[in-house]
Amino acid sequence: MKELAQHHVGGYLKIAPEAISERSAVEDEKPGIGTYDRFKALFDKYSRKRQGTYLIPYFIARPRTTDEDMLELALWLKRNGFRADQVQAFLPSPMATATAMYHSGKDPLTR
Repeated sequence: MKELAQHHVGGYLKIAPEAISERSAVEDEKPGIGTYDRFKALFDKYSRKRQGTYLIPYFIARPRTTDEDMLELALWLKRNGFRADQVQAFLPSPMATATAMYHSGKDPLTR
């Protein structure tokens, strides 16, 4: 992390926790927001001496994202001092596993 933060980030490093909700993390097979928090702590520790270096998380609203998920995200953003300036909605592409899940409502990997 020290090498990354001090020598390979030219200003902004965007990473994708993608969701705040634990339900979404489990469904999307993602590690959850705790992993982002630990990554950010290390990034901040090692990039502290470099001015103008920032970690930017981005989040994705998927077709099954609920209003409660978005409220949880909005509250997290506010608590962490972020203001959303871009919004990305996930659109499944042809031949992707996510597309099959979106249209069938079933996970083909777990049946």
